[in-house]
Amino acid sequence: MHLFEVPERIFDYTINQVVTIFYNRYPNSFSKHVISEDVISREIKGGKIITRKLIVKRGAGFLKSVPRWISRQTHVAFMPTLEESIFDVIEGL
Repeated sequence: MHLFEVPERIFDYTINQVVTIFYNRYPNSFSKHVISEDVISREIKGGKIITRKLIVKRGAGFLKSVPRWISRQTHVAFMPTLEESIFDVIEGL
């Protein structure tokens, strides 16, 4: 399993606007490759909303970074992705 870490983002919008858009991303007409989005857990700790989601996507875009002879022998149709997000309600981050 490969982990990707995204740097912290500070948005110039209210916390309500950011959270509403973030939690209502899928389904949408621009992300037809997303098969499903399931919330595994959501909890509030110390003013932070911690959410873990399982997002299943169609395709195997990750195979673009491996040698071609490997990607030809692989028939991956779906790619599960584990997403963890933390919203700090108190700080608005």
